[in-house]
Amino acid sequence: MPNSRNALVALNAGMVLLVAGVVGGCVPGGVLTNRNSVQASTVAPIYVPTTKYDGHTCGQLAAEIQTTNATIADMSGKLERGEYDKSGSLIVTPLFLMYDNTSANDETPKKTQELGRLKGVLMSLREAAGKRRCAIPS
Repeated sequence: MPNSRNALVALNAGMVLLVAGVVGGCVPGGVLTNRNSVQASTVAPIYVPTTKYDGHTCGQLAAEIQTTNATIADMSGKLERGEYDKSGSLIVTPLFLMYDNTSANDETPKKTQELGRLKGVLMSLREAAGKRRCAIPS
């Protein structure tokens, strides 16, 4: 009796591997690793008026420039690595594997536009600091 039980367990394990292999073969090759990425240097700044920063002191402008620089650097890295693209994921459930190829999970276009806006903010901040003759942090 113990031998038949071991054979049944081995057969079930083999069937699970066979089904996983067949279903896994339905996912296009390389699709789980290819992400929608953007070169941050190609994103153009979006105009932001400098009048928004007229009431700011040099210290406030310097702090804003530093924060905006850090945010731009972080977002640029994530865009270049494709971290905002969550489409093309393999979903594993107890009964089946499913491939989600919806582009609704790709936030890259929205984040690219946000990066352009942040670049515009940075330009306006630097211009406002220049008008006030503030020391501009690098």
